[in-house]
Amino acid sequence: MSLLKILKNLVTYKEPKDTEGFEFIEDENEYAGNEKQYETVQKKDKSEVEKNPGAKKTPLDIDEWNEIREKKADDKELFDADTVALNLTLNIERMKKEFNIPKNLDAIIREFKVARNIDAFILYIEGMTDKNTINDFI
Repeated sequence: MSLLKILKNLVTYKEPKDTEGFEFIEDENEYAGNEKQYETVQKKDKSEVEKNPGAKKTPLDIDEWNEIREKKADDKELFDADTVALNLTLNIERMKKEFNIPKNLDAIIREFKVARNIDAFILYIEGMTDKNTINDFI
């Protein structure tokens, strides 16, 4: 009988154990520029838990899904200030805040002049770009 169990264990699939135990914890710095966004995300999380503490989710109709998607898009427009400022230093500061540049060493900002009179900058991720191309041609 034990031989049968051994053969069964060798042939059957067993799901691997979760030894890593990874947990993604949100940091306050993620919402550093937008306190409103942080507050609304917290409110949404609390309201969803209060509504259905242990209930299963059911699929949405297409109309309901589109309505929710439009609401999320409207909310996103309120929180995103994706407009580019006319002042270059403001744009650079915003990019530093967005990419957490003092901590994040992979994001690099290069300042340069276009046609010797227009200030400009480029932000690139170090591992995703060719350094030689950026140094030689930009």
